[in-house]
Amino acid sequence: RPSPQHAPPPAPHIKMASFKISTRSDLKTDGSASFGEAKISTSQAFGDVTVGVTCKPSLFSVSKGGLDTSKLGIGRVDATVEYNDVTAYFDNVQKGNAEIPRIGYKTKLEAGGNTYALEASYAHKGNAAKLACTMPKFEGVGCKVEYATADSKTTINLDKTVADTKCKLKLDAKSGAISFKATASRSVAAGVTATVDISDKEAGTISLSKDQFALDVPYSVKGGVDTSGATLKMKWSTTIDI
Repeated sequence: RPSPQHAPPPAPHIKMASFKISTRSDLKTDGSASFGEAKISTSQAFGDVTVGVTCKPSLFSVSKGGLDTSKLGIGRVDATVEYNDVTAYFDNVQKGNAEIPRIGYKTKLEAGGNTYALEASYAHKGNAAKLACTMPKFEGVGCKVEYATADSKTTINLDKTVADTKCKLKLDAKSGAISFKATASRSVAAGVTATVDISDKEAGTISLSKDQFALDVPYSVKGGVDTSGATLKMKWSTTIDI
């Protein structure tokens, strides 16, 4: 029996991959239904490098005409390779295109006693770049500014919690035109959250959500609530370790 001083080193721990499966089913008042979203994702670390794969398959839908399986397929597959603060994004790899990946970079900058979160990405295709900066909160207001060179669009996201209400405002500026979307949400009962949003189109959605269920009802300032366009959404997700 080997002495403690000469005992063999412990076997290295290898973290196995896990798969996360998530779906969202939509049921509309006209009797139609569909899988609004479906996603299967996994990632595996190899030392300091992490490789991730996400698949968004196309699923079936149901309408008055019956079951529609014409769109069944693998859908879209994206992959990422992360090393420290740099990420390479391989989009639509199911097409077999050997394109130069998008490159993303994240870092934090300390200035004047405040921390700024900086993000940048560059796509060789279209020679497009995106820049983003998350500012430190001021008077409880969070702010993130984004700029995309592809369409010269500037986006400002603001958020603040007032009493028990979470408020968000998104402003888009492009070609001299400004659009917006304002959102407010708060708990109205045990486990139930009410959310209302409105855009510059003077229309939006009223939503009630609890656990994995959400009921969305569209409305407009001129037309009021449109119950015929209501949608019941159900989300489901699970993680499988292998």
